[in-house]
Amino acid sequence: MADASIALMKYQLGDEGAFVPEWVVNHAEGLASSTMEGVHAPLWRVAQAEALPDITSPTASDDFQSAANVVITSAAVDMGVSGHDLSVDDLCGLNNTLMEASPKAASCGRLRNEQ
Repeated sequence: MADASIALMKYQLGDEGAFVPEWVVNHAEGLASSTMEGVHAPLWRVAQAEALPDITSPTASDDFQSAANVVITSAAVDMGVSGHDLSVDDLCGLNNTLMEASPKAASCGRLRNEQ
């Protein structure tokens, strides 16, 4: 967390190579998507789960699910930037990968008609 704070300060001082704004956007979008799925983890816990995974943490399930959502968000952005036409199968595949360890896995990776 200290390293992230230092990198942000360097970026704010004009050192553009010190911080990647895409990290913030991917994490913000990933966490927002997690919240829509009923998974709640603040950014600091997700960053901690990415840097120092602790499966014994009482919040590990939400933290790791949100971290996975950040990875999938980044992958989706990369797919979009690539110029490749996204298909429904691509989106369902991303959702299936994201949710395969979830208790809701049986309803994932396919279109649904409810939240």
